[in-house]
Amino acid sequence: MKFGLRNANTRRYTKAANAVEIAQAAEAAGFESIWTVEHTVVPDGYQSLYPYAPSGKMAEGVNDIPLPDPLIWLAFIASTTERINLATCVLILPQHNPVAMAKEVAPLDDLSAGRVLLGVGGSRCLRQSRRYSCARAAHRHGGLEDHGRQRRRRGPLR
Repeated sequence: MKFGLRNANTRRYTKAANAVEIAQAAEAAGFESIWTVEHTVVPDGYQSLYPYAPSGKMAEGVNDIPLPDPLIWLAFIASTTERINLATCVLILPQHNPVAMAKEVAPLDDLSAGRVLLGVGGSRCLRQSRRYSCARAAHRHGGLEDHGRQRRRRGPLR
């Protein structure tokens, strides 16, 4: 069985010394991975239900918590650890250009000796997704799954 530490780039661990402390402690304790979360923006008054909290709201409804970019946070942690895998719970794909994201993730994985575990997906918060043009395109054309199927049919990018 493998254990990972989740939501590591939140709250007090957004500060450099605390981030290093938690990552090194997790590695020393034998955790297999350390996981980050992403929300570029969380609109005030969003209505989407978050199923992982009793309140139905992310961070219990507190929208202004510090939340650094997961890839930047993981790059910082990679330089202070040796073995622990560096993971994203979900990078919200509609908020990223997939080619630019691959360009960011590939060197992180290479520089960390292959320790990146990359999770991608959509957003539960539709208002949040609508702030990004690729999210609108994905919704207009049937969602992210359809885009993936279309890409596979057309073959790899060249």
